[in-house]
Amino acid sequence: MTHPPTDGLWALVLAGGDGTRLRELTRLISGAPIPKQYCRILGDRSLLEATLARVAFVMVFRLRRMLELLHQVRPAGTSRLARLLDDPDALVAAYPSIAAWNFSRDFLARIPEHLAVVRTADVGWSDWGTPEAIEHTLAAMGVLPP
Repeated sequence: MTHPPTDGLWALVLAGGDGTRLRELTRLISGAPIPKQYCRILGDRSLLEATLARVAFVMVFRLRRMLELLHQVRPAGTSRLARLLDDPDALVAAYPSIAAWNFSRDFLARIPEHLAVVRTADVGWSDWGTPEAIEHTLAAMGVLPP
């Protein structure tokens, strides 16, 4: 499921990982050891599809400013991207060539003075990094685990 950008706005959805921590649970639910973001743990949509449906939770930024900050923190990995700011197609095409790294720990945690947080209504988010965390959330919702 893709949502085209509107009026130059883009959404950044953090959905990486190899699915090693929940491999046995996703195998049980889906029949294959897939990463949790592609698994239908609740309902008929994967976690990624459910996130995309409510992406309006997540993060808003101006692309040029985000890349400026990225360049300050990770210059080796972003100098090429900064040169492509005026060519969105080339920017998207270049993205896969950047080495993988942790966006929250290696970037956001290093620029707190540039971030603002807005409180939202209860969004029911929980870090589903372990089967126990998923079971706890489902129990709190009154849902039987799959």
